[in-house]
Amino acid sequence: MDFRDYPGFNEEETAYAEEQYANAVLWGHNTEKTITAELEGVVSRIDDFTKHLKTIVENRDFNSTEYMRGAICMNDVGPGGWIPSFVLNNREDLTMPENQVMMYGDDVTSYAACRKYIKDLIELDTACARMNTILSEFALEGIYGRLSWVMSFKKAGYDTALYGQIDTDIELFSWQLARKLNEIPDTRATAWYRNYQDRLFSGGTGLSADEIKRQYRAERLKDFQADWKKRGVGPCLAERSDGSYSVQAEWDSKMDVLDRYADILTRQEPHESNMKEFVEKVDKVLTEVLIPNEQRLTLKGCIAVNASFKRCAQQVKNMVQQAIDEYNMFFDSSEAPFCFMQNPGALENAVPNYGWNPCKDYPWAHGTSYHSLYRMAAEALTKQCKDYVTKAGESHLRDN
Repeated sequence: MDFRDYPGFNEEETAYAEEQYANAVLWGHNTEKTITAELEGVVSRIDDFTKHLKTIVENRDFNSTEYMRGAICMNDVGPGGWIPSFVLNNREDLTMPENQVMMYGDDVTSYAACRKYIKDLIELDTACARMNTILSEFALEGIYGRLSWVMSFKKAGYDTALYGQIDTDIELFSWQLARKLNEIPDTRATAWYRNYQDRLFSGGTGLSADEIKRQYRAERLKDFQADWKKRGVGPCLAERSDGSYSVQAEWDSKMDVLDRYADILTRQEPHESNMKEFVEKVDKVLTEVLIPNEQRLTLKGCIAVNASFKRCAQQVKNMVQQAIDEYNMFFDSSEAPFCFMQNPGALENAVPNYGWNPCKDYPWAHGTSYHSLYRMAAEALTKQCKDYVTKAGESHLRDN
């Protein structure tokens, strides 16, 4: 451990701290009390890290958890940790015959205490090395990102009902925009024009050509709007009195957020195969070291350290396995939010018209495009409505 890496230390303080640290890992400076304290410190830090892992997504706690991971690798399970350093510095003295060790005065008490622990500490040294490997290779940022994505999607209310509504909307847009103008009923406009002709036949006052066209088209606009409303479109579009359409602000925002979530997911590193290999590696640490240590270790403090390692390794494994399972659900599940990374069935059959040409790319390739899909639909519907009003109906009242 290099204390010069820590801000705030001057040279004198640094030298003293390094001396204290060096002494702390020598058997001549330890008693059963100091060993127990060191082991309890390891347990406390490992368990605190494990606790943070369990709530990291819910508490949005990536930064502090990642810092704890780094500190544990450096100061507990890594070569600079107390257990590995103690074993490295004392293994030979504490495992050779006692009569070959030079001791003076109080050294006898310290030696006896440390010799009592060395066998268990050697087993924990191996456990530290294996824990250091899996914690160093643990892709915490990627795992956190994926699990956070799913949780955020769920909390935002992106459920199967919304997915079904999008599918229905797409089908309706495609059907509506593919209709010929003369297929859209013109009940109001036809009735108005007949009534106008009847009034003329009865001696009523006529209207100018421009006024006839204006009133007739006003009725055609009502016909289009009434027919569109009958189709049962969801809360996605806003209709204006001039016949133009736009995406409702709330819906527009929701589709934008949906696309952003999908974009984040597609840009994450594709490390699924690495994650599976990592789970196997953690399993080996559990089955080859930590579980056997439950029988090998004899001292309470060392047993507690091994138990904390086991809890941590299991939690790491559970998180990675959860990320793998959720990733697979994006391809196999029809549940939300996983369904949003699959194209709705209606999208595959969507027919482009009036500038409406929704992207049909697989969402895992470029994300989703629901935001632009609805905006294109609103623009296309506006164009269709305009054409229906001005380019269909009574031939002499159309635009050329």
